[in-house]
Amino acid sequence: MEFVEIPEGGIYRAGRWEDVERFPEPAQRISLATQLRDGYRWEDPLGNFSTAKFSASAEAAIGRSIARYRQRQIVPGKGIISAILEFLESEPDPGDPDLVEGRVPEDVIDDLYLLHVPASDDVLFVDLEAEATRSELQRELGPALSALGLGPLPANFAREADRRLTRLVLFFLHSRLSGGAEGRVAGIRLPGQPHPSWESFVLWRPPQLVDLTADDVGFRWVARWDEHLLAAARRLEVEIPPPSPPSS
Repeated sequence: MEFVEIPEGGIYRAGRWEDVERFPEPAQRISLATQLRDGYRWEDPLGNFSTAKFSASAEAAIGRSIARYRQRQIVPGKGIISAILEFLESEPDPGDPDLVEGRVPEDVIDDLYLLHVPASDDVLFVDLEAEATRSELQRELGPALSALGLGPLPANFAREADRRLTRLVLFFLHSRLSGGAEGRVAGIRLPGQPHPSWESFVLWRPPQLVDLTADDVGFRWVARWDEHLLAAARRLEVEIPPPSPPSS
């Protein structure tokens, strides 16, 4: 199994003011008997620990927070915005911003903040891209995956539709490494999606080995003209609403 440190430039997380500095609650316990095609891939299937996903650059972190608004199908013939509008049972409240396919909603942009955790050689992450890691996971988890009708491990975890597989991988690694047997392991490292430079780091808690509120952790609002936001929007081909005109 191979490990990496936090990149030289640190890691980043983007999200709403009330979310970006804290870990979410653990996910609900799931049944492993049936396929799971919805929800976050990297959560504990037993609901005992929580996770938070970071990125190796500000652009990637911001891009991850707005990627859901791309013009792409989530069900045949429907993008996320059309699916949301179809799901709603009533008309939007007066004054609510319009939802437009391929455009990030204004209220999302106006409540977007960026957290930056500087580099550190104090913690490690399991490198899921490394061949040695994948070989060991296949050897250790192969029988369990086969019994569930899963596996072998996919070449790209981000394209694995059944969340049971990724959650079992995470559960195994946390169970084996969170106690310090291989050092201070804080989570896993994933290759970049949809661009190779957008590598990700999934932190787990407990134990929480990366302090999100330390004095050297950066925190700022992301303006609509932020260079990293605009770069992410270009890569994802989504529109950022222009700044609102000043009130008279």
